[in-house]
Amino acid sequence: MQAQYYYALGFSDIVSKLFLQIYVFFFRINVYVFPSFIETYQDLWGFLTKKRKIVLSSQGTGQVYRKFYDLNQLSLELTEQYYEKNYAKKIIWIQQIELLFNTQKFQYHLKQFISYQIFHFLNALSFTPPDGYLFVIDNSLHRYLLDQHDKKHQVRFVNAFAFECILVFLYIAWLFSQLLRHKITFSTSNQSFRIYKEAGEGLDQKSLREDVFIDGEKIQKDDVLYYRIADTEYYRNRAFEQVKAAGYHTVDLKKVPIFFRNLPQTFKIYFFLPIRLFYEILIGEQSKQHGYLSIALVSFFTRSFKHFVLLSRYHCKVHISIVDRCEAPENIIMNYLGCQNVLYHWSDMTVLPTTSEAYACHDLYLCWGRIHYELYQKYKFFDRVETIGCFLLSNINYIKTDKKNRVLICDTSFGNLIHFTPMFYIQYLELVWDLVQTFKEVQFYFKPKNIIHQEMFEEELRQKFETLWHNIKQSKNFTNYEYGYPIEDAIGNADLVLNMGMNSPATLAIMAGIDAFYYDLTGNNTHPFTRFKHQVVFDDPQILKERLLECLTNKYSVFDVIPKELLDQYLDQQNNSQAKLLLSKHIAALFV
Repeated sequence: MQAQYYYALGFSDIVSKLFLQIYVFFFRINVYVFPSFIETYQDLWGFLTKKRKIVLSSQGTGQVYRKFYDLNQLSLELTEQYYEKNYAKKIIWIQQIELLFNTQKFQYHLKQFISYQIFHFLNALSFTPPDGYLFVIDNSLHRYLLDQHDKKHQVRFVNAFAFECILVFLYIAWLFSQLLRHKITFSTSNQSFRIYKEAGEGLDQKSLREDVFIDGEKIQKDDVLYYRIADTEYYRNRAFEQVKAAGYHTVDLKKVPIFFRNLPQTFKIYFFLPIRLFYEILIGEQSKQHGYLSIALVSFFTRSFKHFVLLSRYHCKVHISIVDRCEAPENIIMNYLGCQNVLYHWSDMTVLPTTSEAYACHDLYLCWGRIHYELYQKYKFFDRVETIGCFLLSNINYIKTDKKNRVLICDTSFGNLIHFTPMFYIQYLELVWDLVQTFKEVQFYFKPKNIIHQEMFEEELRQKFETLWHNIKQSKNFTNYEYGYPIEDAIGNADLVLNMGMNSPATLAIMAGIDAFYYDLTGNNTHPFTRFKHQVVFDDPQILKERLLECLTNKYSVFDVIPKELLDQYLDQQNNSQAKLLLSKHIAALFV
């Protein structure tokens, strides 16, 4: 490695990345940057990367056994420690936000922001060679992390305080661009809806549908307003067009007009308040060490603005979220305008605690069973939690036959920056190919989570994927379900479910009383089922094959291993058959 190259650590948001590019351009240094699942650096492509002034590393967390899990857990622990040490005493500008909005939830937004910074920093530090020179923005968080976890590297600190001050003007420019985009109207008529929700799931699924909570009694079709926020994303845009074509009330969140009479309140919250808070952050005694939080402040106002505009235009009592992670900025502004934020459970939440899903913040969480909340409740913040059972189970109808010979194969998303890498996907397909060849009398069904393209693999893996996938599909005892095939039907038509990693399909199968195995090579030690090594969770293909044969010949079952008291925590036995009714009931109770 050439000595003139530095390893850039802590450039984990759009502002610091812009600063990095400007610094590299004018000061003629060369840097390596490390992507993570928090920040991919895709927007760094350009002149500087082509000239190798900025080199993007291809190393990812998922390529190191168990690293993804350990780094996430460490990041969350350090977040709590650092926040307690520096911000728990409620510095003045945090108090001003909480006083104005009458909330205690702003801390969760700050904690998630800090946890992102910590994960990205530690991820890059772990890949930096021992003789590497570090290039680090000088602030209290980065110095804290280096004091805690690094004593050996030479560090070049750079002060970004002036750039953080420029952020004030960038925010003002953003705000006025939003006012122009949303436009001002002199109309005085407000429409009222009981519920508003992003159209992100569509109407062509069995359980996870836009209308799953509409029961025709407590909640009617006309009670709901669906919005679109990301018209460039195909599936979310498709879902919006589906509900629009079905006759539901819809609105584009980015184009909701602002009432002229609401301008004073808009400027009070989104202009005068942030300017005052910027002053507190950037002019205070420790501004140069804590000024990086101005980025978190901008994030708070930019994320909440569109919901402020919508709720100022439409009176809504309940927002139904499809985001199972921190929604503190949105939640705070919803509560300020008299709206409750509800999240209903749709995926196995016992897999692992990650910085991306930590600090979830909603008013009401409607979950399958308490374990999905209690296992990681230290990092989940809901005003109220209600168990309603799993409404997906009502659509899983296990078709039992005399002979068990149907195996469902489920994959998942992958990438080098997460725990499921492209190499793991290839290894999983190699297992599938082995099973298809070994068990000729067994019918294998493949349920893809995503549409897989050759471009998703690096060049050396592409040929392996093409060969494996071609051979598997040509097998007479293999059926490939089309993308979008209902997962409930796929599970119900199987005697055993085989999962890639610790994911929802196998968990749902077990909850439905169907045997399921997890094939995991990533080192997951956080899911409650990982204690059942070589019984429910496998990393050895040969042992898995032996267990699979025993299971299909009724000589073995995962239900002989997993304690009933553990299974009971995953679902509310009394409520599963009425989960959809309870979903509607709890939501409706918020606007009675």
